[in-house]
Amino acid sequence: MVRALCLLLLAGAVPARARPPVPPTLAHDDVGRTMAIVARAASRSGQWQAAARLWRAITVATPTDAAAWAGLGAALVRLDAPGDAVAALGRAENLAPDQAGVALDRGRAELALGHGPEAAAAFDSATRANPGDPRGWTGLGIAHDLLGAHASAASAYDRALAIDPLNVAARHNRQVSASMALVVSPIPEGATPSPGVLP
Repeated sequence: MVRALCLLLLAGAVPARARPPVPPTLAHDDVGRTMAIVARAASRSGQWQAAARLWRAITVATPTDAAAWAGLGAALVRLDAPGDAVAALGRAENLAPDQAGVALDRGRAELALGHGPEAAAAFDSATRANPGDPRGWTGLGIAHDLLGAHASAASAYDRALAIDPLNVAARHNRQVSASMALVVSPIPEGATPSPGVLP
C-alpha cells in the first residue's frame, strides 16, 4: 500500500505528457500483490476479520488464486465460520492439490463442524504432504478419536510425539484418548467390574 502511494506521488510529480501510460493489468497486479502482502500481515498479527476481507477481495478479483482461497479459508477457520472455511479451502485444494497447510486448515474446519470422516481425510492428506509436521498427526488423532477409533488415534499421537516429544497437545490428547478407550470398551462377559472402574 505504501509502495503504491509512493509510486503515485512520484508519478504525479512528472508532467502528464512525459508519463508513459500504465497498462491496466500491471496496475491491477500491483494492487493485488499489495493486498496479498497486507492480508498476510493481518493474518500473522491475528487480525482475522481484516485478513478475511482482504483475501475475499483478492478471490473476487482473481478467482483462480489458490493462495488467496487458502488465506480466506484459514481466516474463516479462526473467525469460527467453519462452513464457509471448508468451501474456501476446498476451492484452494481444487486449484492447488497437495498443499499441507490447506489440508490442515480444512481438517480443523471439518472438526469444528463435527465431520469426523472428512476431518480424518483432510489430516491424512496433510500427513502425506508433510509427514514431518506433528500438527497433521495430532489432528488425525483427534479425528480418529471423534470416530471412536482410539487405537488409530493413539498411533497418530505417537507419530506426533516421535516428531516433537514436547508436543503438549499430542501428549494431552493421547492421555484423553486412552481414557476414552477404557470408558468405551465393554466389560468382558462374566467379569465383574471393580468398585473404582466405570462401567
